[in-house]
Amino acid sequence: MSAGTGSLLLRYSPLIDKKQRISGIRLRLGESRCAPKDAARALGDAVATWDAHDSPLFVRVPAEAVGADLTAWKPPQGTVLEVPPLTEVDVAWAGAWNGSRPPFCASVSEGSLPAPGTFPYLSVPVDALGSAQGEPIKALCRGTKWVALEAETPRTYKLAMLRGAESASGWSFLAPPEGEKKKSLAGAASILSLLELVTRDADIGEMEAILKRDVVLAYKLVAIVNSAAMGLTVEIRSFQHAIQILGMQRLKRWLSMLLATANADSAPALSQISLTRATFLDLVGTELGFQDAQDDLFLTGAFSLLDRILGVSFEEIFAKVAVAPEVAEAVTSRTGPYGGLLKLAESLEDRAGPSQVAAEVEALALSPSFVNRSLVAACSAAVRTRFESGGAA
Repeated sequence: MSAGTGSLLLRYSPLIDKKQRISGIRLRLGESRCAPKDAARALGDAVATWDAHDSPLFVRVPAEAVGADLTAWKPPQGTVLEVPPLTEVDVAWAGAWNGSRPPFCASVSEGSLPAPGTFPYLSVPVDALGSAQGEPIKALCRGTKWVALEAETPRTYKLAMLRGAESASGWSFLAPPEGEKKKSLAGAASILSLLELVTRDADIGEMEAILKRDVVLAYKLVAIVNSAAMGLTVEIRSFQHAIQILGMQRLKRWLSMLLATANADSAPALSQISLTRATFLDLVGTELGFQDAQDDLFLTGAFSLLDRILGVSFEEIFAKVAVAPEVAEAVTSRTGPYGGLLKLAESLEDRAGPSQVAAEVEALALSPSFVNRSLVAACSAAVRTRFESGGAA
């Protein structure tokens, strides 16, 4: 795969709000130079799968990709184009969008400040707030919606929120909180037990017995079966009936995500990234012919951050719930038949160089356009799922 092809691969970082939820996504192309028409084609093809229209999708457009070809692209609702400041943007190009153009977001950096009020959004590196031009940058942000960039630690995330950022782009939530104590799995015992029974295809009567002992879990099951997402108006006669309606595949996936939200103290963003990975692996697995292993691929992504979410080791987790050896191998060491897929999902998170992303895609013989579309669809699914501490809605 050429460097030019690698430049057409998207990477993403989450936009984290004040409740530590992912409220939107920031996408950017690889750093290699590419022609405007290639950028327009890659962006238009991928972003078409975004359907979380109530959430912002920031798309970082490289300076060299700013050109007339991009004006033919019709981004979906919620898209915000992040571009260099107006002094570096072709004014005629910006004007060519007319009324159909999406909102623009100016990238702000030390020595490169747009005129006040020119853009509806600003993106500002957190460290720039403490630079020599920190005060002019702060003044520019007042009264304007702005996103903090490079908030990679809990300290920089907190600083961005204190400074009034609408959200912070970065991976600060992956760092364990200072002074975090070792936890136990007691709070997730019923979920683990039920997931264990589903995994080994146990009798539904055994599953019902667990639900009868845990009224909260039973309520959540009945609620999901009766939800608008299921599209059913059937009266639930028993817990066995609820399980039969939901089906084993849906029950297994629902339990895996319920487990990923079981710790009320963990950031909801951790659960959303788990769901992003799970959905991405599901989509890519289908393309690679893993149709019979889709549940295991979903579990691989959903469980990939479970040690961080629950605050216990994978050894303890897998002692309580049996998963396929391939799942455990991928989650614990990124090896085995699913390990490469999980490594690809992680490389698309904007924490790695584009050459690494290209290498992972090439190793799996996937097309960049398919990877981009799958990534945006997976991000969209995670953003649509509103995680709160201790559960998902």
